[in-house]
Formats: sequence, C-alpha cells, structure tokens
Amino acid sequence: MNQPWTLDGQKQQIVLVPFDFSDASVDALTTARSLIAGPEYLYVLHVVPPLSSTSPGVMLGETDEKQMVQHADEALARALSAAGIGEARRRIHVGDPAAEIIDVAREIDAALVVIPSRGKTGLRRWMIGSVAERVVRRAPCPVLVLPISAEDEEDELEGA
Repeated sequence: MNQPWTLDGQKQQIVLVPFDFSDASVDALTTARSLIAGPEYLYVLHVVPPLSSTSPGVMLGETDEKQMVQHADEALARALSAAGIGEARRRIHVGDPAAEIIDVAREIDAALVVIPSRGKTGLRRWMIGSVAERVVRRAPCPVLVLPISAEDEEDELEGA
C-alpha cells in the first residue's frame, strides 16, 4: 500500500505559492509558511499578464513590460512584508498564470504548490478556479488547493 505523501518540515523542500494579491493568496502564504522548515524554502510567484500592443499604456508609451515587472516586484515585497513573510524568495514572470506556475514549480524542483481555489477572478459558479485546475492537472509535484474562506464566499455571493 502506498504511504500518504507528506511534506517533511525538517528537509529542504521548496514550496511554491502563486500570489495574485487576493486575500485568498495571503491565506495560501500563511499556510505554506507553516509547512516549511524556513522562509528560504518559500517561493512566491506573481504572474503579470503579457502586454498587448493595443494596451492603453503601451500605445501611449507610458508602460512597458520591464516597468510592469518592477512595479509588481515592489508590490509583492510590500505584500509579503505586511503578511510577516518578508524573507520569501520572490519571482515575477510574464505570461499565462497556469503555465508559468507549472514551469516555475518544475524549475525550482518544488515539493508542493499551495494555491487558493479561486483568486481575484473567482467566479462563484466554479468549484475550483481555472488556473488552479490547470495547475492540479499538470504540475510536476503535489498541489494543495485551499478552499475559499467563508468571508470571501459571502463577498462573492453579494457581488463584492
């Protein structure tokens, strides 16, 4: 009989947390931090959507991808500090969120991905968000999908 998978908090096992600045992703950070031996094993990934040549900032010459990545990294550093997790390793990528999460998990040899079931773009009709579902199906390691909190569920139902 196969033994259940466990994360050994005493080993150097890397946990990846995709972060979209939602309350649910802050909860995922807290959960992930409680599972690891030290903050150096926590990787936090934010994925910036690629800019289109028709994006308003691009058309006006006010925004470029490099600038967006820099702003995202600064915002991520502030968010991690506010959550009391300033020591985590930050990664900012540009692209499709699910594909980037899967690629980074493979690249850093993650032992686990901790992801909320729905983030900023949660739709109440879905039990699990499309990004989380794609990550579960294709990740090179186990994925812990956290349920939406009761408060977030209530906000969604009220249309907030």
